[in-house]
Amino acid sequence: MDYTLQQILIFITCSVVTIVGLLLIVVLVRLFEVLGLLRDILKRVIFHRNTLTDTLTQIRLFCQRYSDPEG
Repeated sequence: MDYTLQQILIFITCSVVTIVGLLLIVVLVRLFEVLGLLRDILKRVIFHRNTLTDTLTQIRLFCQRYSDPEG
């Protein structure tokens, strides 16, 4: 079956749009994960501590917990 140039361009355009759409979905999912972590930081660490030292200590512990590959 012979395809015209217009059909080939439509196929390529649809493929590119699909790939870009899937990448955008992945980026949005990651963004919501990061926003969820930031919300957790604000809830657990910053608003519930009395001193700056307590806040900085909790931020350090939180970062260690989520950066630990075994955790």
